[in-house]
Amino acid sequence: MFFLIISTSLVEIKISLINQIKSLNKQKISVKLFFIICRNNSFLKIKLKLIKVYTQDNIEELFKLIGKLPEHKFACTKNYDFISASSSIWPNLLFNFKGALVNVEKILDDIESLDNDLKLPNLLMTNPAKDNSLVIDRIKLRNYISSRWSAMTHFLNFDDIKLPILKIHLKIKLIDNKNDLLKWLEIVEIELMGKKKLDYNIFNYLLKEKKCYFYLGFWGMLPVATSFLFKGKTSAGVYLVSTLKTYRKKGIGKNMTFICLKKAKELKCKKVDIQATDFGFQIYKSLGFINYGDINVFRIQK
Repeated sequence: MFFLIISTSLVEIKISLINQIKSLNKQKISVKLFFIICRNNSFLKIKLKLIKVYTQDNIEELFKLIGKLPEHKFACTKNYDFISASSSIWPNLLFNFKGALVNVEKILDDIESLDNDLKLPNLLMTNPAKDNSLVIDRIKLRNYISSRWSAMTHFLNFDDIKLPILKIHLKIKLIDNKNDLLKWLEIVEIELMGKKKLDYNIFNYLLKEKKCYFYLGFWGMLPVATSFLFKGKTSAGVYLVSTLKTYRKKGIGKNMTFICLKKAKELKCKKVDIQATDFGFQIYKSLGFINYGDINVFRIQK
């Protein structure tokens, strides 16, 4: 919370407030609520309740947790941060790229060589809340294989959300045992990882954490969908939402995401962040997620 002091002239109030809000938005801060709290002869004091928009805080906290496991590594260097998991397709990622225009080419050259020598992850995820757009444009000139996700945030105000009516009852189960976790992993590997293997030990470790919630969706008796909620210190994050191809376009993914939002609200979280692919973008938007920019993802290879 903080306070703004502005003059009582209605015109000046309007101009000042607009300018302040524009300034906050440039800093990736959203004005959630404002109201007048006191007045005297010459001043109005206006209290703004501020909530940061999309950040990477949650996913970085999750990566730090995974990095504590043997044969996994979370590290912060002067040029970038990374998470590596040698026995798993996920997570292996470079992020928080700290290069500037004067050294971006050298850093990228080094990553290309280190990728082979030290098995450094070669997938770079940008952050629209922090990254220099000119640096990102320079990376694009290298013509790496790339894709684009959306940085989205939900403020858990979902009283008016209408979920699709399903022809068959969808049962969503909070996972608490090995067998269900293995079914969950199989669906994620098929639908999100190109059938490449995930390390069971990572997810079994997370399953035991009180701030991790794994959901498995059943269509009748058949497990068909997944989602995962991680509660961080300042926000929550939704990850690995997937539905078997045969069961898509039935509203299952929307329900699997919504149960994570409900849990986040129950846990008193202020917001939920998600890194959305094009495939899931419309689902998340329909649930009330707000898009705060593009996440560019580059495969840093020669």
